[in-house]
Amino acid sequence: MNKIKLFCDGSVNPQKKIGYGAYFLYTDIDTLESSKKKIQTKKFIDTSSTKLELEVLLWALRD
Repeated sequence: MNKIKLFCDGSVNPQKKIGYGAYFLYTDIDTLESSKKKIQTKKFIDTSSTKLELEVLLWALRD
């Protein structure tokens, strides 16, 4: 059975309340080259650092 790992992170400009989030799914059978294609990014508006971390996690789990 292969393990699936989820990595997610985000960064926010607190003055503009705009942030970018990314997530990455990785399995034990992935190669580095195929893994690079699995990184997803998204822009979030009207957010904070705490809110963005949760938004990115929920977005990744929905996908």
